[in-house]
Amino acid sequence: MVKIGLENVTKIFTKKKLENKVLDDISFEVADGNFFGIIGQSGAGKTTLLRIIAGLEGPTHGKVKFDNTVVAEEGKIKVPIEERNIGMVFQTWALYPHLTSYDNIAFPLRAKKMDENDIESTVLHLAKMLGITEILVRKPGRISGGQQQRVAVARALSKSPSLLLLDEPFSNLDATIKDNARSLIRTVQKELSITAIIVSHDPADIFSLASDTLAITDGRNAQMGRTSDLYHKPSNLTVARSIGEMSVIQGLMTQGSGKDVEVKLGDRCKLGFRRDELIAIVPENNTEVRVGFRPESLEVLEENNTALKGSDYWVLIGNGFVKICSYSAGIFRVLIRLDGLDDDIAVSSDVSIDTDSRISLYAKRDDLKLFDSNGNSMLNYSMSLGKQGSSNDERRRIYAST
Repeated sequence: MVKIGLENVTKIFTKKKLENKVLDDISFEVADGNFFGIIGQSGAGKTTLLRIIAGLEGPTHGKVKFDNTVVAEEGKIKVPIEERNIGMVFQTWALYPHLTSYDNIAFPLRAKKMDENDIESTVLHLAKMLGITEILVRKPGRISGGQQQRVAVARALSKSPSLLLLDEPFSNLDATIKDNARSLIRTVQKELSITAIIVSHDPADIFSLASDTLAITDGRNAQMGRTSDLYHKPSNLTVARSIGEMSVIQGLMTQGSGKDVEVKLGDRCKLGFRRDELIAIVPENNTEVRVGFRPESLEVLEENNTALKGSDYWVLIGNGFVKICSYSAGIFRVLIRLDGLDDDIAVSSDVSIDTDSRISLYAKRDDLKLFDSNGNSMLNYSMSLGKQGSSNDERRRIYAST
């Protein structure tokens, strides 16, 4: 295992005298044995960051440390990649097409001039662990995508690395086998006690593997912390959307009565917030804000159903209609259009709801997200926003009985 530290890392690429700052003052630390995630949209700088950690690139400014050793600093690579004891799994897996699976796994060991008996023992051990013993004699073109991925993982692990780096490793896999691949990676990482870093744009990769996550936007550190905190307590709208789906409605915040402020959505809906729920913001009247909703934090009832009306836990967002209802992996995804609003809202539902149905849309009070016009969070997440409500089973019965 190894502890990884980045201090004020900036990376600038120069082409024809034009500078492109891909990373801007990135700092974070990965503890020994931790599985760390880096998430961001395409072009955010994720892969460049991973290449700097690996030693394929040097930082223009700042330093990279493995334990207490500086391996790169101020444009200089002090410890080359071959001396960092790293295993890497690329998005394309990069297997040699002319070599068998056995020889692909053995390649790094032969490069180190390891004894062939030791190579055989290592390859067979990894193949058994990863369930690919039967395809060791086959070349990459004669095995499935999932098997190719396991061969790539075995090759990365063959030299007993202290650090495992994964760059979008599941993007070429079918959806049906991605979960098995993620589970395999997590199991191997735990069994071998390896520090691991995964770069991905897919929240499913991050949630299934990473205990801590860095979200980067335009090469900058947007938020870092527990993966669950990035989802439930995003610092801004970009982080919120990078870590999971979020629908957003534009609103106007006004002074409310007493200690409250109000957010008006469309012509009818008003959401009340206590001032201590906000981050030291005293809004002027008609301040533009954005309210965010996660699909699983919404409930759809038939229009004018009053089962949740008056609840401290649920708030009525408005009435509207169902644009479309689709299905995936045991969940119905319902797209809602509320009256008087131009923004669609995605809802997760346990039951199918007919297209064009008139509905009332409710949101969990605790799960509302509030952002200013620049997309920065306005919420003080240390405050509780509501009270415990009905169970999932009860809410399913509410809809089914209407």
